[in-house]
Parts: sequence; C-alpha cells; structure tokens
Amino acid sequence: MSMSKKIILIINWNSIELSKNAIASTLTNLKNPYLIYLLDNNSDNFEGEKLKDYYQDEPKVKVFLSAENLGFAKGTNFLIKQAIKSEKTQYFLLLNNDAIASDDWSEKLISCAAETHSELVTSKIIQAANHNLLDNVGHLMLNTGEIIPIGHNEPEVSLNHRKKVIGACGGACLISAKLYQKIGGFDEHFFVGYEDAEYGLRAFLTGHDIYFEPKAIVYHQMGASIKKIFDYNYTLTQFRNINYTVLKLMPTSYLVINFPFYFIKTILVFVMNLVFFKKKFIKVMLHAYWKLFTTDFKVALKARKQFYQSQQVTRSLFEIQAATTFFLWFDIKRFWKFMILGKPNQFEKY
Repeated sequence: MSMSKKIILIINWNSIELSKNAIASTLTNLKNPYLIYLLDNNSDNFEGEKLKDYYQDEPKVKVFLSAENLGFAKGTNFLIKQAIKSEKTQYFLLLNNDAIASDDWSEKLISCAAETHSELVTSKIIQAANHNLLDNVGHLMLNTGEIIPIGHNEPEVSLNHRKKVIGACGGACLISAKLYQKIGGFDEHFFVGYEDAEYGLRAFLTGHDIYFEPKAIVYHQMGASIKKIFDYNYTLTQFRNINYTVLKLMPTSYLVINFPFYFIKTILVFVMNLVFFKKKFIKVMLHAYWKLFTTDFKVALKARKQFYQSQQVTRSLFEIQAATTFFLWFDIKRFWKFMILGKPNQFEKY
C-alpha cells in the first residue's frame, strides 16, 4: 500500500527569487512522502520556463505553467486538483512564495492536525523584517462581518499557546484532503486577497474546528508577493470581498441581529474619514457601496443560494455570536492607531 503524500503548494508570479527561497526553506528538511507543487501564474520574463529548468532534476518539485494569471484562489485549486489526480494525498500545506518556513514547520502543522483532529491549521507567521513582531496567527471575526488577522504587529512572544480560531492564513496553513472533499476549494470569485478568510469562515460555519499552532513558524516578507498590485482597484476589491463573504455565508438570523451594528459602524467610519480628510478611504467606501447596490448584491445572493444548497451550517446562532468579537472594542484601537497616531493603514499603501 502506497503512503499518503503531503504536498506543499506554492504559487509564483513575477517573483522567481522569492519562490526559490521559499522552496529552499522547505526542501532541505523534507522527507518522504513530501512533494512540492509550484505553479507559475503566467509570469513575465519567462519565469515559468526558468523555474521548470531550475528544478528539472529535483524529483520532489513539480512545476506547472499557466497560460494566464489565475490568481491565488483559482491557482491553488488548480494545484490541489493536480495533486488529487496523481497522488494519494492526505494534507495540502499552503506556503506563500514570500515566506520562509522554519525547519519543522510542516511536521508541526501535521502534528497539530492529528492531535486536535482539525482539518484546517494555521501557522505562527512572524515578520521577516523584525522577528520580534507577528504578522498574524489566523483570523478573528467582528460581529459586523469583517474578518481580521490576529496578532498583527504584536510581540512575537505574546501568542505562544495553541488555540481555536475562526480562520487560517492562506499564506502558511494546512488543509486536509477530507476538508477539501467536504466543503470544496477556495471560492474563485476571489482573485487575490480574502479568499482564505471566506474559506476559514465556511469551514467554521459547517462545524470544523480551526487551530493555530504556535510551533509551526514561518517568516513572512509582508506584502512582497502582492505589493505590485497594491492600488485603488485592489483596495476596492477588498471592501467588496468583505460584503460578498458576509452575504454569501452568514445565517439570516445573524445578519438581522447584527445589521444595526454594521450600519452604525459604516456611518461612524464614514464620518471619521470626513473629519480627518481621508479622501482615498471615502472614495473607496462610496465606490464599494455603489458596487454593492448595483451588481455585488445579486452576485452574493447567487453564491449564497449555492452554498446553502450544497452545505449545512451546523453552528448555532449562539456559537457564531460567541465566536465573534464586538466591533467597537477592536475599532477603537484602530481609530487610535490610524487616525490619532497617524500610522499608515494597509489601504493607504497605493
């Protein structure tokens, strides 16, 4: 009987050296039955062909070339489908190409999955530029529907205990083959950004426990893999993705109960941005809500119908509400950080 393989999935787009470094960080420590599946997302300068030549004599690395840029969600789904077709696969381990894995990263994720019977496990992601600070350790959800990275810019030593979370960061996580079979892959409505937030929430709502494993460490060059697309359209897309995810997945009872908080938050955010002259933020917000009322609402309702026809939400309203964070506590900290202290928001990097 052949042994189940564990496959590390990496996507390259116009960042060949980052991809080589990410692969090197895992390759030297991999033992059978591991494989690395690398997809080049139609990069410029023949990067795909260069990667294929570079790894032609490395049996643990399989390079795939796409004739178009599939984005992260569709690209990852492509790699998973390729793995399922050709390998007996138990776990998929996703690694951003701008991340460097610690020596036993993959084994720690798998150990956590086995010990907790979890099918989705997230890593401890530390900032590559400052090993004393976290990038994130998974996701939490505000009761207004926004899914937020946990621990961003907090001290690395502050989160050292395994715990349940709402979602896993797609840049360094484990997805079991069983989970993929049960709830499917990433929603290909997303091109880049927020697809992991939607996936984690979908897994949570359908009854799957998601864990953060503090011993599975990666070092992330924050935003290096997507800095080339940090522009107005990217920022707008993230706002639209938040609305789409909430409307697609959340039970009607939850939406009804929490809509007043969503409405209040929207008004407060808009007023605060007016007061502090955040013109870009206001423009993005208005554009996002225009899209919501003209096109996005119908798209989300169609996705919602498909989700509720194919999946069963097993979490009770009480469980969902208890797992979320009241928006005010979190947003007061954000207000102080971005408005009063003037620290740059990720949506102001373009």
